[in-house]
Amino acid sequence: MFVEILIGFIVGILIGLTGIGGGALMMPLLLLIGIPPLIAIGTNLIFNFVTKAWSVFLHYTRKINWKIVGFLFIGIILANFIAFFIIKSVKIIFLFYLIISILILGSLYNIIRFIMKKDRHIFYAINSSITYIFFGFIVALLVSLTSIGAGLILTFLLIHFTKLNEKEIVKITLIFGFLATFFGSILHGTLGNINYKLAALLIIGSIPGSYFGYLLHNKVDYKKLRLVLAVMILVVSFILGIKYILT
Repeated sequence: MFVEILIGFIVGILIGLTGIGGGALMMPLLLLIGIPPLIAIGTNLIFNFVTKAWSVFLHYTRKINWKIVGFLFIGIILANFIAFFIIKSVKIIFLFYLIISILILGSLYNIIRFIMKKDRHIFYAINSSITYIFFGFIVALLVSLTSIGAGLILTFLLIHFTKLNEKEIVKITLIFGFLATFFGSILHGTLGNINYKLAALLIIGSIPGSYFGYLLHNKVDYKKLRLVLAVMILVVSFILGIKYILT
C-alpha cells in the first residue's frame, strides 16, 4: 500500500507543477510493478480522471475557449465509440507497443524542443471546427487505447497547428484531459479493466501531491521541469521495453 500511495503522491506533484505526466509517467510505472496492460490502462484512466478533476478545481478560470472545447468534445464521443470495438478485437501486445512508442516519441520531442530552444514553431495554422473535432478524435482514441496522450499529444497539435497562446493551450488541454479520461474510465469500467483498490491508493497519494505541486508551480522553472519529466519518462520507457524483451 505504501508503494502505491507514494507513486500517486510523486506523480501528483508533477501533475500539479506541470499539468502533464499523469498518464505518461504513471502508465509505465504501473507496467513496471507488474500490472497487466489492460488493467493498467483502465486504472490509469480513472486515476487521471480524479486527479485532473482536482487540478481543474485548482486551476479553473472562466477565460477558456469553450467553443474549441466543444469541438474537441465531439471528437471524444466518436473516439470512445470506436475504441470499444478496437479494445475487444486487438491483441494486448499491440497496445503495449503503442504505449511504448507514444512515450518514447513524446519524451524525445520535448527534449529536442528544449535543446533547440524553440518554444514554438507553427507548421500550419488552422481554425476549423472539423480540424478540432479531428484532433479531439485522434487524441481521445489514443487516450482510450493507452490512457496517455491527453496532455502530451494534444499540446503538440495545438502548439504547432494553431495560433492559440500558451495559457489558452494549457487550459484547453486540462479540460480536454478531464473529459477524455472521464469517458475512457467509463469505457474501461464497462469492460472490467479497472483495479479500483489500486486506483484508490494512487488517488490517496495524488490529491495531496497535486496540491503541493500547485503551491510550488510559480516557484520553479517550468521549462526545465518539463525537461526533467521528459527524461524521466524516456528512461522509464526504455527500462520497461528492455524488461519486456528480456522476459
